[in-house]
Formats: sequence, structure tokens, C-alpha cells
Amino acid sequence: MAKKQFDLGHLKIDENLQGAHIASFYKRSAAFLIDWGIIYLCSQFLPTIILVVLVFLFVKKKFKATLSQTSQLLSESVSKIDNRLEEYGIEEKLRQRFAQHIRIYLLILMYLPIFIAISALGLVIYNISTGKNLFATDSTDFWGTPFSDIQSGFSFIVAFFGAMAYFSFFTWKWQGQTPAKALLKIKVVKLNGAPLSLWNSFERFSGYSSSASLLFSGFFQYFWDKNHQTSHDKIAETIVIEVTKENLA
Repeated sequence: MAKKQFDLGHLKIDENLQGAHIASFYKRSAAFLIDWGIIYLCSQFLPTIILVVLVFLFVKKKFKATLSQTSQLLSESVSKIDNRLEEYGIEEKLRQRFAQHIRIYLLILMYLPIFIAISALGLVIYNISTGKNLFATDSTDFWGTPFSDIQSGFSFIVAFFGAMAYFSFFTWKWQGQTPAKALLKIKVVKLNGAPLSLWNSFERFSGYSSSASLLFSGFFQYFWDKNHQTSHDKIAETIVIEVTKENLA
């Protein structure tokens, strides 16, 4: 049986990373907090969120053709209005602003009833699933406590395993970006330039426990490390950089 040999080939640094702009500590911290905020909301209101999303997808599928035709008619109508205004000698910039505002107002009229209906359904589902009434004036439960007790226990499980699934899945599937990282235009990349695997993403998430130890010193390692790597970055052999047109793919 061949003995395991020491190999540092995986530590080869991708030449394309040379000169890349490293993400600031502010952006990384903000993205981290936003992601945990999303996880918290999902753990607290998961049944409501799931049902509302399912209803939204159902409505979208049912009325997709109708909404598409309506949007097309809207564009044609705005185009006709623009042509008529051009005939009256209205300058182009003014016509563009007017057309933009008309589109917004008409889109609001199209989607507002749907939004109100889904929001109302979401409130009903929330009342049932949590045992609380958002509009109650006293502390008495509106629907009783059974659903609330189930929700409390379930939220803890979702928060623990949900965080693992959230960071692992998005970092892998979106190649270095969670929803918050995408919002702040930063991304995680492997030092060797290889695509992030699901295991790499899970490995990086598990490294958060190392960064959180000793009063979160692993996170603050960002400030004294030459390339601003935190403990979980070093564990997963990654770095967080600013998103540009060159590295977006």
C-alpha cells in the first residue's frame, strides 16, 4: 500500500487574483449581518414565507400570459402617447420622463391588487401559524398557543441547520455569493482559482466557529493579515474580493 505523500499543489495561487480588489471589512460585515438577518426571519416565519411564496408562484404561473399581454399593451400605449407628444413638438427628455412615470403608475395599478391579496393571505397564514394577531390590542392569543409552541421549537432547528444550508448552498450555487454578498457586490473565490464546490462552501461555513472563538478574534484577523484573510478564509483557502466585470463569471 502506497504511503500518503506530502503535496502542496492545491495551494497554487491563481495568477488572475494578483491585483484583485479585496472586499472591505465594512462590506463583509454588512453582508454577514444581512445574511443572518435573512436566516432569522426565515426561522421565525418559515411556514408563512413558504406558503406566501407558493401562492405567489401559483398566481404568477396562472396569470403569466395575462400579465405578459398586459405589459405588451402597456408598452404599445406608452409608445403611442410618446409619438403623439412628439407631434406636438415636446422635447425628447421631457417625453422620456413622462413615459417613465406613466409606466410606473400603470405597473402599480396592475400589480397592486395582486400584492394586496397576497399580503392579506400572508397575514392570515401568520396569525394561524404563530397563534398571534398582528392587529390585536391586548396580549391574549387570537388563535391559541399550540401553533406558537410548535413554531418556537421549529424555529431553533431551522436557525441551526438552515444557516448551514443557507451559506453552503448559496456560496456553492452562486459561486461565492450569498444574497447579501450579491447585493454588496463582493464574492468568495478560491486562492487557486478553482470553482467552489459544495464541500468548499460547507468547509468555509464550519470555519465560522473558529473565527468566532476567542472573542471573535478570527474575524478581526482581517486587519493584521497581509491579504485580509480571516480564520475561516484560511481554513477554506479562500479570499473575498470586489465583484468586477472581469471576475463576475
